[in-house]
Amino acid sequence: MAEKGMNKRPHHYPGLSIFLPDQIDQDHEIAFKDLPKGIVDTPKKFELIRTIGNIALFTKGSHGKPLVKFDPPIELRISYNSEDLTKVGGDVDNLKLAYWDLKQWVIISDPSYDYQILPPTTAQIAEVKIREWADDPTLAWGK
Repeated sequence: MAEKGMNKRPHHYPGLSIFLPDQIDQDHEIAFKDLPKGIVDTPKKFELIRTIGNIALFTKGSHGKPLVKFDPPIELRISYNSEDLTKVGGDVDNLKLAYWDLKQWVIISDPSYDYQILPPTTAQIAEVKIREWADDPTLAWGK
């Protein structure tokens, strides 16, 4: 998924890897924040299965306003598990990846994002490129 000729530095966390292009990595740091209050299920669009984390990228040494636009994009690799699959009837294509934009769930496992999910027999991960998102989004699996 990485673009040719572009250096990216991986940052690994349980169930999640974040790949930052050198241009972003040299000046920014990743922070995990507490989950925001007020996250709700929106069953017709997104029913929450499992929260992955609340991620933010800040200028190094400053936890003021997080970076929300990425040029070049950052990449995420997020693992899913057998319990996630069970909750969507065993079909990996029914898993939805989304982030909370402080008002609603934004589905990032759709064609408008550079997203792919690998089958359980391969790797049990999804990969997505993020060009922009809200403030400090909470990532989650849902259906």
